[in-house]
Amino acid sequence: MRPQSVERVEISGPAYTFPLQAHQSAARAPNALHLSLMSLLACGIVLPQVAIAGFAVVSPELRHVIAEQPMIALQLALALVFWIALFAWPLRALFARLTSRRDVEITPETVAVSDDLAFGSSAWSAPLASYRGVAHHIRSSLSGNRHELVLVHADPRRSVLLMISDHISEADVARMTNLLRLPQVPAAELYGARASRPASSGTEVWTAMPA
Repeated sequence: MRPQSVERVEISGPAYTFPLQAHQSAARAPNALHLSLMSLLACGIVLPQVAIAGFAVVSPELRHVIAEQPMIALQLALALVFWIALFAWPLRALFARLTSRRDVEITPETVAVSDDLAFGSSAWSAPLASYRGVAHHIRSSLSGNRHELVLVHADPRRSVLLMISDHISEADVARMTNLLRLPQVPAAELYGARASRPASSGTEVWTAMPA
């Protein structure tokens, strides 16, 4: 689950004590609306083409025309496949964002993450000592700025979102770094880590679970 897709972080219990437990998910209402609108648009474009293809199959006259000019059938089939593929990817992404959920538990020794995804689940863990530090990241979008606290790992796939807010103070950052016993690192670490992804140390555990 990508940090940019997370729009809600719910902390279970006190925010600055161990175990630090957080439940992360995307906002339901906007994604449901986008999924509904995209589905209606897809139906409006794809269903008429499916109806035409069905009519061509049951109509003797059209079957005769297609038999004489098979390129017509090929063009219609390619157009149908194109429109289905064009809508399938964004619909899948919207559905995955709507239904995905991440649970994070941090103890003094371990960071454990469980992803409940639309098309399966996964879980992994890593030593807290393997993390570089905590970054105060400001993400800009059309809706404004969003402040994030991110636990930064050299492998960006293992970086963990800790907090989302309209504003995060230096006191909030200090409390989190004191709890985790890690330094504050520049937000640029989130992007620089991609260029220096190390091999797995063997102490991190990834477990795939069936849907």
